[in-house]
Amino acid sequence: YMDGLAYDLYRNERVAFEGSSGEYKANINKIVDDSTKQVSTMIAMLKGIGNRHLNANFKTLLDTEVFGIQSVRTSIVLSEVQFKEDDRFSYREVRSAEVPIVYEERNKWL
Repeated sequence: YMDGLAYDLYRNERVAFEGSSGEYKANINKIVDDSTKQVSTMIAMLKGIGNRHLNANFKTLLDTEVFGIQSVRTSIVLSEVQFKEDDRFSYREVRSAEVPIVYEERNKWL
């Protein structure tokens, strides 16, 4: 199970949230497992959207995106998955950021 899901206005699952570690401890095996789980969940979310809109134009389905947000220690990663024309999926890391944990690191938010 994912740590959290977010829905769009049409009740389609659109964002999967996964917290993979605490601030100080990071288990590499858990991070890899959580990343794999998140990609698998995002693909299932896309398939679910496709199954709910069977009469939609294929081009519209190619433009559909789902997102994942994963936190690892003090990093947050935003990723997306889309359908590709050749019956594959495209995974892309859109952005990542370091979360400041002490006052002196607050410029990381700029």
